[in-house]
Amino acid sequence: MSETRALWVTRWDFTSPDDIKTIMRNAAAYHFNTVFFQVRGAGTVYFKSRYEPPAFNGSQFWDPLDVAIKAAHQHNMQLHAWVNVYPGWAGTSPPEHPGQLWNEHPDWFITDAERNPMTLNRHYVWLSPTHPDARLHLTQLFCELISRYDIDGLHFDYIRFPGPGYSYDSLSVARFKNQTIDYAGNIHELWDQYRRDGITQLVKAIYGYTREQKRNVILSSAVMRNRDIGRRLYMQDGHRWLAEGATDFLAPMLYTTNALLFENMLNDHLRNAHERYIFPGINITDGPKVEAQIMLCRSHGIPGHCLFSYEELFPGHRPNGTANYLLKSVYVEPADPAQLEWKKDHTERMVIHTVETLPDEVLGQQPFNVRCTVSNLQEKSSIYAAWSLQPDHFPIKFRRPMTRLNGNSNQFITSYPIPAFPKGSIIYMKVITADSSSVSDVIPVIVQTSQKTYQQEKLFGPLLSNAQYAVTDTLGQTWVCEQGKRQIRVFAYMGNELPFSPISIGRSPSSNFESLPKPCGLAINQYGIVHVSANSGRNAIYRYKCQTGAAASAIQLTFWPGDLDIDGQGNIFVIESDGNGWHILNSNGKELRHSPMFGAHMSQGIAVNKEGTRVYIACRAEGTVHCWQGSIIGDEAIYEQMDDLPVTDVGLGAVDVGPDGRVYVSQCDIGTISIFNKNHEFIEYLRGDDPPITAPRGVAIAPNGQYLTVAEWGIDSPLFMQRWEIRQEKEFLKTVNGNRKMENVIR
Repeated sequence: MSETRALWVTRWDFTSPDDIKTIMRNAAAYHFNTVFFQVRGAGTVYFKSRYEPPAFNGSQFWDPLDVAIKAAHQHNMQLHAWVNVYPGWAGTSPPEHPGQLWNEHPDWFITDAERNPMTLNRHYVWLSPTHPDARLHLTQLFCELISRYDIDGLHFDYIRFPGPGYSYDSLSVARFKNQTIDYAGNIHELWDQYRRDGITQLVKAIYGYTREQKRNVILSSAVMRNRDIGRRLYMQDGHRWLAEGATDFLAPMLYTTNALLFENMLNDHLRNAHERYIFPGINITDGPKVEAQIMLCRSHGIPGHCLFSYEELFPGHRPNGTANYLLKSVYVEPADPAQLEWKKDHTERMVIHTVETLPDEVLGQQPFNVRCTVSNLQEKSSIYAAWSLQPDHFPIKFRRPMTRLNGNSNQFITSYPIPAFPKGSIIYMKVITADSSSVSDVIPVIVQTSQKTYQQEKLFGPLLSNAQYAVTDTLGQTWVCEQGKRQIRVFAYMGNELPFSPISIGRSPSSNFESLPKPCGLAINQYGIVHVSANSGRNAIYRYKCQTGAAASAIQLTFWPGDLDIDGQGNIFVIESDGNGWHILNSNGKELRHSPMFGAHMSQGIAVNKEGTRVYIACRAEGTVHCWQGSIIGDEAIYEQMDDLPVTDVGLGAVDVGPDGRVYVSQCDIGTISIFNKNHEFIEYLRGDDPPITAPRGVAIAPNGQYLTVAEWGIDSPLFMQRWEIRQEKEFLKTVNGNRKMENVIR
């Protein structure tokens, strides 16, 4: 049997040569054949280097990587050196070593849109992927590693930005402006691609080095589990690396116990594999769940997978029940690593990329064209644009031939237009050769309406990290969860922060003051009391007066809560975080009869109309919004599931309901907000242009419905919220913030 069975070994798993030898002995005994051995964490290394200092004092007297290579090879296993690429330091204190990057090259680190450098924190501070000196340093470091050591592979991790709100460092922006001085198109998409290209250049440089110097060295990357989010928000163009033949396999970190979500994410990576390997990363939980995910991979014909991590199978270097379960179920027999046949091929691959529509905004009932760029064009290659309503099935009859654009040797356009689609459609496009030897990534195309209700007005408030689940109270104040900082921010109508904000303290159910756990939902009742669901500590609903921010006693919960909403009678609707159940409580926190209810595979957000007759739940696993219809009579809740809302690609987004029953669906994965009327008929998409909506995760609707505030989820990076208004009410929003434009930062 040929199957790559990789095991991640972190830098915390060893402190001595004996530890490493034990690790390799355990991995081999349990039929792993590949080890990802971590040798770079954040600007310090576990090997002998001219470029970065050793990670701990002991490693100046012995070489962890050298020991690991010899021990792995002794047991006939491959050893892949695992490096965190862009982290430059970790922790709240600066490094002691004067030659460490944070001390020696502070200008190499990322900054936000206001040029603020990333500050030291409990996690990582990051090098700028678009800073040429930082890229040169990393290239030299990784080439040194490859040339000096007998490694079988180099495995990249953290090969991305921490989020879309970085890096606006002076040199990166100056170089971008110089490259785009005469560009008149969508500068924001070009800026994102510039940042993606900064990472891709490093990947291609290292792969090129291996082809010239050590062709058998395997290059791989651990990438984000959601392909769209990885590319759009983390600037991680992993499937482009596969298409260009610049990496050998990707290990998407599909860390979930939800079987449907795992399979959907896996399929999305597989349909964009470009004849290279996808080896799914599997998080070790209990044996049967890991077994099921491995068997699913095998059923798809995938010749490999990666398990995270060694410590979860061998705590204290001793095999646990999960390790023994896997040995008796899926690892009964040893296996050789999968063969990578393309390592023998020296030809340049034809690559189809930069697939886009003309016009950029596709309108309902209007045909459109598709344009793409082709690199390393092969003679006599016929190229077609293909479309479908499903991302994994493209019938041959739905194709258009493409020809060179204005004689340009590498740009192609459809010979005649793609047919029109109704407004509100999401169709999927790809460009393919006649023999299917080259194919682009699959991209979603959103069909907009020409009749637009809302108009993008301005950026709102300051830069926020992890902004999500916002509400606007009856005073026009907007409340938003800043989840990463475990606090609530509150802004006046004009966008200025209120004196009692931020809020990081609440009252427990017994009315004692305590730190607010991680906030994960916001709602406001008919009396102006803001409710905040929180977990990661006490599972409770914290309450505050909207006028002053004063805390009232919390409601204790018996489950791990996620998002919440409140109907016009004060009943509280709460989802179980990442679960499939949702609860209905009365205003005092007492659970109603027939609650909880089930039906969503993996709840992400919840909303209810003011009458309490419609409940909407954003389902992360299926990417849609499930709907329930019913009512509350006394202490009894009676609801039945109805047809889903006609929406896809919700992913990590949210759902909200306005005072008139309109439903606002934040489609975080594709940077869009879909709006439906109370009858579930499509109205329009919100996307924006300066800046475009990036990662929506909640819409705060004004009580009169006249304006919206979009919470932008920047992950580990800061973004501005956005204010949108009803078009005919434009004059009311001439605020102190003016019309700030992101374009001014990068033009």
